[in-house]
Amino acid sequence: MTKDEVKKFLYKENPIAKFSGVDKHGIHYTTMLTSGSCVVFTIPLDPNELGETRFGDDKQAKHMCRYIASWD
Repeated sequence: MTKDEVKKFLYKENPIAKFSGVDKHGIHYTTMLTSGSCVVFTIPLDPNELGETRFGDDKQAKHMCRYIASWD
C-alpha cells in the first residue's frame, strides 16, 4: 500500500488517531484501518509546526495525513 492509498483510506474510513506518546522525535499518534494496517503519525516538536494547535488524546486521523511516519 502506498502513502497515497493510506491517505485515501483515512479520508474514506475517518478513523480516530489515539495519542501514544512524546519523545525527542515528536508527538506520536496511532490508528488502525479496517484492513488491519496500523498507521503512525509523528508531529515534530517544532514551534513553527505546532503553532497554536491543541493536542489531546484523540484526533481525526484524516487531519494528520501530512504527519504519516509509517504504516504496515
